[in-house]
Amino acid sequence: MRPCQILPWRDGTVVFFARKRKENPVAPAAPAAWRTELKIAALLFVAGAAAAMVYNATCGWTPKYWQNTTFMQALMWVCGHGFENPMVSDVPGLGPFLDSRTDCFDCAQIPEDVRVLPRDTSGMSFEEIDAYHPQKQFPGFLAWQRYHLYLVLSVLALWKVFGVCWSAVGALCGLLYGISTVAGYGLFRLCMRRWLALVFALLLMVSPIHLEMVPQVRDYSKAAFLLTALFLMGCMIRYTLRAPALLLLSALCGAVIGLGLGFRTDVAIAAPAFIVVALAFLPGGLKKTAPRRLLAVLLFCAALAGAGWPIWAALSNETGHFAHVSLLGFLRTCDARLGVGSGWYHLGDPYTDFYTGNLVQSYAHRMHGAMPPTHLLMPAYHEATNLYLKEYAARFPADIVMRAYASVVRVLDEMHPKAGRPWPAGITNQFLQRLYEVRAAVVDHLPGGGRYYAAAGLLVIAAYNLRWAFATLFLLLYFGGYPGTQFFPRHYFYLEFLSLWFTGLLLQQGLLALCWPFRKKIDPAGSTDPAGATDPADAPAPPPMPMSFRRRAAGMAGFALIAAGGVGSLLFGARFYQHFTVGELAGAVAAAQLETLDARVVSAPMAGGAPNILLPGFADHANPPAAQAGLPTQYEYLVVEVAPGPEAVPITFVYEAENTEHFDYTRTLRAPASSAQGNTRIYFPLYYHQDARFKGLHVPAEHLARIAAVHRMAPADAKAIPIWPTLTLPPNWESLPRYQSPTRW
Repeated sequence: MRPCQILPWRDGTVVFFARKRKENPVAPAAPAAWRTELKIAALLFVAGAAAAMVYNATCGWTPKYWQNTTFMQALMWVCGHGFENPMVSDVPGLGPFLDSRTDCFDCAQIPEDVRVLPRDTSGMSFEEIDAYHPQKQFPGFLAWQRYHLYLVLSVLALWKVFGVCWSAVGALCGLLYGISTVAGYGLFRLCMRRWLALVFALLLMVSPIHLEMVPQVRDYSKAAFLLTALFLMGCMIRYTLRAPALLLLSALCGAVIGLGLGFRTDVAIAAPAFIVVALAFLPGGLKKTAPRRLLAVLLFCAALAGAGWPIWAALSNETGHFAHVSLLGFLRTCDARLGVGSGWYHLGDPYTDFYTGNLVQSYAHRMHGAMPPTHLLMPAYHEATNLYLKEYAARFPADIVMRAYASVVRVLDEMHPKAGRPWPAGITNQFLQRLYEVRAAVVDHLPGGGRYYAAAGLLVIAAYNLRWAFATLFLLLYFGGYPGTQFFPRHYFYLEFLSLWFTGLLLQQGLLALCWPFRKKIDPAGSTDPAGATDPADAPAPPPMPMSFRRRAAGMAGFALIAAGGVGSLLFGARFYQHFTVGELAGAVAAAQLETLDARVVSAPMAGGAPNILLPGFADHANPPAAQAGLPTQYEYLVVEVAPGPEAVPITFVYEAENTEHFDYTRTLRAPASSAQGNTRIYFPLYYHQDARFKGLHVPAEHLARIAAVHRMAPADAKAIPIWPTLTLPPNWESLPRYQSPTRW
């Protein structure tokens, strides 16, 4: 019998394959079967590694890491100058190499008297530390070196063998890609026949999303470790293992996650999932297997701590970085990517570290009386960021849940390349393009339909084993939902396997249903190998004990009701709570005292989006309010009052910045059309400094008459409001939903 032919067992257990009627239905695989699986895994590893390295060599890019100063210690060690950070300006040619403008670096260019960063930087200012590298937009590079120690050491080893060249990192990309391909095959093998799992592994191996991520070695590396950890967890759920095997897999999973931490700290997300799986979803009764479960968790934690100890030690002082990343993901840019939003509030824009830093600085100064430095990855900033995230989570829990659910749907439905080309970027060979068109034809049913495949797959599993179904649902919601904190392809690309996995499960079951009437006569001996070796995944099975349709339907219905009830109650409960917290926040904003500003309208036509409503003396970084003098960032809560009218009014808040990528905070908001009595107010949190200079407002000439007034919120009232959302408050705002909803399905 093949995998995924699900059979009921006499004691109520159901298994995808069975050989003998005994308490443990999973027989150990014969050596011949293991050899076959290992041969397939080896071939897939070689094929995956070759595909990644060929793509790296031909796509027109070089393997890169967007903060290449992280590898300065590796470069210095390979060149014989110790594991140190040099003063980049002292080394000719090092700057262009770190900027990826040159592929290779000549160690002879390092002078003997090169200055190196002291090991103990406790007495140095941030500016003194930052002077050692040229990427001023990347503060705190020492922390990143500590986070990515294993990645740095891997690159060091490659440079030692192949020379200090970015192209040499292609071998690391190939190694990671090969591991991901094998782990994907293992995941598919949990519910598919060998040949079908191989087909889906090949589809995953040539995935455009995976291949496009390969040159981004730091972001891609997580795929190898997370897919391997998921495979190990799947084995623990899927099979009834003896205690030694269970404990070995637990320790191995902890070691994989701990090692992965040193490549990409995102891998830590798998640790809580393992603990839940070990405590709740292993085979056997909870009471009987409790000691084994607890021991598995302890061994997992020990291996996790041992393999990742240097990284854990660094992260213990850097927790605010994760809060910063989450806050970035709650901005409106990710709202649009997730397909969620509210018509009258959002946390802010734009998607840049420095805007989020200014937002946190304003909060810290208003609520705690001190403003941390603008520089990220510094202790004072970490503390403030953690506090702000707690404030946000306490007031917007339903939005966080909604984002997680939307992330699951987007991951299942939208894992496909950009419109217009089904092949990875950089592929110009017409033969390969035709092959990718064939691949696209095979998986074109997934975009927009992955959610339905997942739902059907869960119901199929629930018809035979509720434990498996709930475990699969948990892993789907957990791993599919966490990218909702910052929804960008580099955080979720590896989850493409989910839609493929459910598709393969349904295809497997459909093929078995079609083939069952033509099944061969069952050999009671259960052996098809002349030597007597049997692969439990491929061996014949005894006739199944009949399971009534009513029993299967009851399992499916029970699972559907419990799953829908749990998922729905979490969202609706959070929305009920958020109705009051957001109402309280918006009510405080609406009731705050306003100070009308002197607004000067420029009557002459203005070019482009230049401001035509000027606010003389307001938000001038060179002459800030006395209470904010000397701060690195100034802030105001600006309010624009718009009279009712038949058309929406676009209002652009105009900034000026030399570095437009990081400091151009220009944004356009729209006051909606309104026939109600009373004006609409737009509340815009204004952050400004010498790098991001506020210039004024731009309103189309035909709508200028609708601008009733421009105000600032009185400082005393503004200080009492912990979170400054961007708000559009019409006269009837109290009747509007106070939570985010899907903007596309």
